[in-house]
Amino acid sequence: MYLWKYWRESRTVLIFAAVLLSLLTVLVVQAEIKMNHATGLHFKVEDFPQFGGFFVAALYTQAGVLAFIAWLMGGVGVGRNLGEDCGSYLLTRPRRRSWFLWHDWAYGMAELAVIVAATNLVIWQLAHYLMMRFHDPLHGRIAFHGGGGEYLLSALMGLIFLCVLLFCGLVFSVTYFSTIVLKHARGVVLGAGLLAGYLALGMVVKHYWPWVEWPHMVPQPFDLGHHDIHGLSSSFAFSIVAHTVAMLVFPAAAQLILDHSDV
Repeated sequence: MYLWKYWRESRTVLIFAAVLLSLLTVLVVQAEIKMNHATGLHFKVEDFPQFGGFFVAALYTQAGVLAFIAWLMGGVGVGRNLGEDCGSYLLTRPRRRSWFLWHDWAYGMAELAVIVAATNLVIWQLAHYLMMRFHDPLHGRIAFHGGGGEYLLSALMGLIFLCVLLFCGLVFSVTYFSTIVLKHARGVVLGAGLLAGYLALGMVVKHYWPWVEWPHMVPQPFDLGHHDIHGLSSSFAFSIVAHTVAMLVFPAAAQLILDHSDV
């Protein structure tokens, strides 16, 4: 029953995400059609390693777009209910407050996972098509500049999926936490402020203390060179763990606030 309630509250955002995904699918199909009919377009096998730039674009472009979806979804749940005067009734049900909060968070993350997975499936289709245009010299694998090894296309897309999901999960968690703090859907504004403030602080630190390694909000799976990927980042595993912990800290903090608040 509560799952159905969360679905009704979040379906507008999901419909919006479905429209964006449909537009992306149309753009990918149109790009493939145009490349099929382009008479002067030739892909050379020796240029195949430069394909790495595609994965950088795939990571950061979808991360920026889907973060907006995650931000909107952060305004759905207990925090929003408290602001609409139905939270008091909801929390009198024979359930612990943490049950409602973590179910909100888990449902939201599940919906985000579906959205990110569907997006990456479309991007994977385009990547696979481009590999075929290169005549797939490495039989389903990608090699980057700098001798960083060869990687399966499916594995690379899986890494991108994980990075985007963790980033979107962090945006979702921060925004959800903010709605609990303000006990209102207006918490999405606070969430946006926290995220923007972190980015602004990072730019200040980089400007005045360039030797300080400021943590990225998006996990960094690749070792980036001047124009292309040189391989997988040596700190990728640590980045995944750190982002997972950061993503979980905010709903845990929201639970502490909710448990000690008067509703």
